[in-house]
Amino acid sequence: MYHAPPDESGLASLGYLYIESDRHVAYLGDLTDDEAAALGRLRTRLAAALRFSVDPEFVFAAVIGRGIAHFHEHVFCRHRGTPPDVAWDASDEAAPRADPARVAELVSDLRERLADVIRLPTET
Repeated sequence: MYHAPPDESGLASLGYLYIESDRHVAYLGDLTDDEAAALGRLRTRLAAALRFSVDPEFVFAAVIGRGIAHFHEHVFCRHRGTPPDVAWDASDEAAPRADPARVAELVSDLRERLADVIRLPTET
């Protein structure tokens, strides 16, 4: 799991995460059953942890993969107060922006909430 990096302003969309399999695969359908199950558990736990940590209106998950043949899943929030005319897939554009310190704080909180179940890498 890692959090989306900051944009050119130095800020990131708070609560926009990516999850990947340990083994490189090009597409979702290339995962083994065990990999898919582990990633599904991680996704579900991340969604619950995000709901607790940032109290969003919704947590979305999507596998998009149009540009790079490498599996990763987006897990991201639609924060409370997002205008109703903002499409679900543009929720991150209306999300609160966070500096690297706030992102690190959120990632640390998520790691704590998931430490008992799933091993996470140390980078953000």
